[in-house]
Amino acid sequence: MLVPVTDRYAGELLPSFSAVDEAQRVGLVETPIPINAAINCPVVLPEARLEEVDGSQRTPSIAFYKGFIVHYFDFDTVTFNAAGGQLVPARVYELRRSGGEPISEAVRGVDFTGDGDLWDTNDIFAAPRSKSAYNGLVTPIDTIVVGELETLDRARDSSVLTSVTDLFLEGQTPDPEVVVALYPRDLVLNRPIAASPTTEP
Repeated sequence: MLVPVTDRYAGELLPSFSAVDEAQRVGLVETPIPINAAINCPVVLPEARLEEVDGSQRTPSIAFYKGFIVHYFDFDTVTFNAAGGQLVPARVYELRRSGGEPISEAVRGVDFTGDGDLWDTNDIFAAPRSKSAYNGLVTPIDTIVVGELETLDRARDSSVLTSVTDLFLEGQTPDPEVVVALYPRDLVLNRPIAASPTTEP
């Protein structure tokens, strides 16, 4: 809900829906406007810190929930399914070979690309930030790829296998030369995509 304020509003705290109702009654705010979206803001402990891509530490923001103070991180806006009014997580394909760990520097603790960090993966997001269907909430799909495939850990190059078009033929049919099997997991993870830090010349 969006709550437009009036000229009479002077920064009063509105820690609950009943407080918003009262503020509307006395003319501090206007009628709330429903929106077909939600803010992706997981509640965390006060001491939680989030490492940004530039190495800095983000501290949580403060909000009020049912009269209580809570700490949270604000990631992004999640759009609901227009037909059913439900949240539809995006898909992320986590590539691995049969019997192996995910092709991920963070999981394996190995710098495949030699760029000095452990951030690179062969995870493929079905809805990248440039797409309207993007949101930070995802359902992971274990994606078993053929053993001889040129992947991040072998090519030492983060530009290989980066799009769902690398995995599927037309009609969302898995490419048999790339994909052996797909195993959706009954799980929703919060994995917002952050832009890569720029490197100064």
